Amino acid sequence: MLLSQKRDVGNATVTLVHSRTKNLEEITKEADIIVAALGKAEFLTGDMVKDGVTIIDVGITRVKDDTKKRGYRLAGDVDFES
Repeated sequence: MLLSQKRDVGNATVTLVHSRTKNLEEITKEADIIVAALGKAEFLTGDMVKDGVTIIDVGITRVKDDTKKRGYRLAGDVDFES
């Protein structure tokens, strides 16, 4: 991870977690930047993050949705509505 390298363009503290990390919510509430790539639809919710956080959602999951022509919709890992 480029940000974690001790160089002029990096030198940041990078924390990697996964969906089963015990204190996940505590960690996400401290984060300034979150890159969500879990593969779990709408996993990260508003109550798990602090105000002003930058979130990059790269997750893509098929979610069953009978209202759609194909029977599913694509959803990211972040529930931006919450």
